[in-house]
Amino acid sequence: MLEIVGLGVLADRSVGPRACAALPSDVVGCVRETRQLLGIPEASASSGHQPGFWHCGILAKHLIAVAVAERWRGNGFGRAQAIHFVADHDANDGGLLEWPERTPRGWEARRERVLAADPGIPWATREWGAARSLEPSAPGLEWGTDRGAVLNESISSASGSPAQRVAVANLRVLATITGAPALASARVIPMSALMDAPLGQWLAASLVRDPARTVHLWNEAVSRAPRAARALPEDGSALPLWCCGPQAPRRRASVDEVRAWLAGDRSLRVLPSALVASSLTRLVSGLWIHGTGGRHYEGAGNAFWESMHGWPLPHFAVATATVRLPIGSGCQMRDRPAGDRHAAHAVSQLARNPELLLGTSTRSKRLRAAEAVRAAPRNSAERRRRYEVLRGIVRGHSVDASDLLRSAIDRAEAGAKESGEMARSDAVAGSREWAAWIHPVDSLRALTAQADDAVRAAR
Repeated sequence: MLEIVGLGVLADRSVGPRACAALPSDVVGCVRETRQLLGIPEASASSGHQPGFWHCGILAKHLIAVAVAERWRGNGFGRAQAIHFVADHDANDGGLLEWPERTPRGWEARRERVLAADPGIPWATREWGAARSLEPSAPGLEWGTDRGAVLNESISSASGSPAQRVAVANLRVLATITGAPALASARVIPMSALMDAPLGQWLAASLVRDPARTVHLWNEAVSRAPRAARALPEDGSALPLWCCGPQAPRRRASVDEVRAWLAGDRSLRVLPSALVASSLTRLVSGLWIHGTGGRHYEGAGNAFWESMHGWPLPHFAVATATVRLPIGSGCQMRDRPAGDRHAAHAVSQLARNPELLLGTSTRSKRLRAAEAVRAAPRNSAERRRRYEVLRGIVRGHSVDASDLLRSAIDRAEAGAKESGEMARSDAVAGSREWAAWIHPVDSLRALTAQADDAVRAAR
């Protein structure tokens, strides 16, 4: 299912070639210089994500972007282009490909490392690691077994930074199976390049001008959406930017580090945080297309920007999709007696009164023996003899009940294990996070058609 919000803006002439009209004059100049430097046309439909193997919700953003660019070209903006801003300020793994595999216990997630990883190192400063060739017949990849070969060729032939190479390879593979060849011609730009460009330097300068105010406004904005970003230390020692050295983990940039960077010191890289990066992409794009995550955190981004600068950021659209693989739970449950399905509840009762396991006739035998003890004269030899008979009966019952209770516990544990396996199998089978390129061609082309129809119908 495709979900789109905000495409009505396509009918607004302020979007695309005239997107800078509502911005302050000094910002207009920075936007134009940045666009020229990075090759971004004014009529650009943009989206972005971290490097990795994208699921269909992320693919939906790219499909909308290429459809919007095509619409703009049809409206006379011949240089309109789809842009993918790859989030290379992120330090995600990005090198694992996962797929579901059928086992006797149901569907389980399997993974293959396709790219070497540098855990914790931002993609902007990573070196290109060795790419492992993915076998075209990898288990679980049942739909289009040539896709592994296409991915291998795309990764080996792509150029640019590591983040760009992964994004380009993804787009090339998806272009071959979605029926949207324009995906392969989308321009891929690292978000770190926006920070290095005139617009990013203008923004960094505005953040260090009054660090205490920046931190106060940032913390106030993110308090409204705690999942959007973390608060900064109130002492103003850090800014909503990252910095790192070559092949080093990222950390919050200090005021002094950003000032040195603005003065020309390039011993450290200054990178945007997520909210800062999306602000930059919205400023340089004719239309920026977020996913559902961006829709939630941009409330904080908008609040910070308007309180910091006194004017709003450009409009953005939202696109996502939920597409599931056409597989059932795949969990083969063993037939069990109906009573075993309630074994866990029964065990708690039996543990308190194990005699329930032995039936009414056994309980009656114990009660008759107890009555015989009470009927015998007190302190008599007969009473002692009958008491020993009763003790023997109780000991025997305890042994029998213990065995039966252990059996009941075993059945309860087996039932819980199988129920857990079924739940896990259902979760694996029904996940919306599987990489788009392991989905059947029919599903992907249906998603492409929905995206094209939605953009054509936008008014």
